[in-house]
Amino acid sequence: MRAASVGALVVVGVLLAGLTSPPRSASDIAGRYRDGVAAFERGRVVEALDLLSAVAAQDPAFERVQVMLGQACLAATQLRCAQDHFERALAAEPGDGHAALLLGLTLFQSARYFEAERALTRARRLAPGNPHPLIYRGLSLLKLGRPEEALGDIQAALAMVPADAAARTALAELRLARGDFAAAEEIARDLVALAPLSLQPNLLLGRILLQSGRPSQAVPVLRRALDQRPSRSETLYLLSQALLRSGESEPARRALQRFEELKTVEDRVRLLEAAIAADPSDIEPRLELIPLLVEHGNQTAAAIHLSYLRSAAPGDPRVPRLMKSLKKR
Repeated sequence: MRAASVGALVVVGVLLAGLTSPPRSASDIAGRYRDGVAAFERGRVVEALDLLSAVAAQDPAFERVQVMLGQACLAATQLRCAQDHFERALAAEPGDGHAALLLGLTLFQSARYFEAERALTRARRLAPGNPHPLIYRGLSLLKLGRPEEALGDIQAALAMVPADAAARTALAELRLARGDFAAAEEIARDLVALAPLSLQPNLLLGRILLQSGRPSQAVPVLRRALDQRPSRSETLYLLSQALLRSGESEPARRALQRFEELKTVEDRVRLLEAAIAADPSDIEPRLELIPLLVEHGNQTAAAIHLSYLRSAAPGDPRVPRLMKSLKKR
């Protein structure tokens, strides 16, 4: 599930724990940073956040720690947390093109396309040899209703990396937005052939088939996409529409019901995350949010919130119960 975020204070408990511990030597901090990076590279995001947050508590300006914390937050779909860390990194090092790119990606994922376009323009200026600022700036421009500018960016990226999947996906999105279904479908089918079980290529192909008036062909593709992430409301909605237009009314009704249930949960998650961002010290929204995240497959984000509660409310009897529920998953 795509979650907004809880802000950088999601790791306040860890930070405070670090501030009250004895000072560490430079070698200790560097070792903990290396361990945090290694944990992140192994996909152990919660462990990485704990280790990297402890480093930042001791030395907020430690080289690359803010960027790594941002990447860990981004991997956990904690977008406001990621944004905060990337902005800190850029404040300390305004010429960091990688941090500017990551900030732009975070803003794009947050559907803040005006801000994303500005951040990605900056990233393009700082890292002219990197195609990804062009790709995602092109997608931002497309969302902003500026397809000609979007095409220029995407074509420039493809000139640099003709086989890049992200660049080709961006071109397919542009073709689809323009109603050039045949060209969009050709790209999407190539991408599916390269990664048959990947969510994004199948979702893209399913959208193309549905929008071009071939719902019965879209159904198996969208079901394949749904298998990769059952808790994605967008896919459920598209599947319900494809089933309905294919004359499969009962499966369409069930898919639409699941979509409505999941959308209700997603809306509640966003409200709780907004409450946490407004007052990180209030533990009640976190206590309600964690089971929702666990139930809908975002165990990493749930574990991050639980890590905060273990520090902020160690005596609350609800915390160990939530820990048990998370371990069962």
